Amino acid sequence: LILLIVSLTSTNTGYDGSLLNAFQSIPDWRMAMNNPSGAVLGAINNGVVFGCILGFPFASPIGDKYGRRHAVTIGNVIMIIGTVIQSCAGAGFMTVKKETENPDSRAYAMFLVARIIIGFGNFISSVSSPSLISELSYPTHRQAVTAFFNSNWYLGAIIAGWVSFGTRNVGSNWSWRIPTILQGLFPVIQFFLIYLVPESPRWLISKGRNQEARDLLLKYHAGGDESVGGALVDFEMSEIELALEQERLASKSSYMDFFRTQGNRKRLFLLTFIGIIMQLSGNGLVSYYLNKVLNSIGITSTSQQLVFNGGLMIYNYGISIIINLLVFQ
Repeated sequence: LILLIVSLTSTNTGYDGSLLNAFQSIPDWRMAMNNPSGAVLGAINNGVVFGCILGFPFASPIGDKYGRRHAVTIGNVIMIIGTVIQSCAGAGFMTVKKETENPDSRAYAMFLVARIIIGFGNFISSVSSPSLISELSYPTHRQAVTAFFNSNWYLGAIIAGWVSFGTRNVGSNWSWRIPTILQGLFPVIQFFLIYLVPESPRWLISKGRNQEARDLLLKYHAGGDESVGGALVDFEMSEIELALEQERLASKSSYMDFFRTQGNRKRLFLLTFIGIIMQLSGNGLVSYYLNKVLNSIGITSTSQQLVFNGGLMIYNYGISIIINLLVFQ
């Protein structure tokens, strides 16, 4: 249950994915953003990806220097700032009476910048969160619990989809501002709860705090009973210490090592091919352009499209949980 707090990072990401799908079906958002299409729409959908690219050099060093929990907190603060900017996009240069009249290009620019900031913060949290789950999980539960991290992407997507459905008839920019404001809900919840989660024992050992790491493992993996779980804890401690030592020895390696041996070249192929296949599977199409797909088959009603969006996410969540349960077998 404690580790579910960490998985809220994935929920943040899922909320964003479903939110942009829903917004494209809401006329008030399209008008406020000056009816984006083509590359302009692609840019706003990929704003979070741009933020992730910017966060790539910072995410791992922050987690390694300050700890997994602090990295998650830093990411959440950045996401909250981005959410505030995103929810204010267009405010001040559109009338209160009819905000959808005379859309200003500054609203689009503000929205895009906010999404880049959200992506930056989300990437910092997303790098440390699965590591924290993996490093805290009981050894025989590690694969399954870590797999559930990504499943909770759909929990955020479900909430975003149905909140957007509920606000669809508000009749002003609040029809999309309300779901946008609620995007900050999970970062705020995680911000206040993350320190209920213990720090990574692996990180503690890397900082020379071995006794703290051992006490933590004994408490959560052995019920605090040295006679029952002491041997397991000692094994985990030695395993972590050995892995850290191997990393130190390999610290002088570079990305060019991928090309130096046949085995490493195969590993590089698998790493890149898996990523490519994940994108070619079509998930990006229905995650960010469902509105376009539904329009192409004659489903143009805002309410119907939002029902499809919310219903699809419920279906996906159920399937992902069923598949993850197989990991326990």
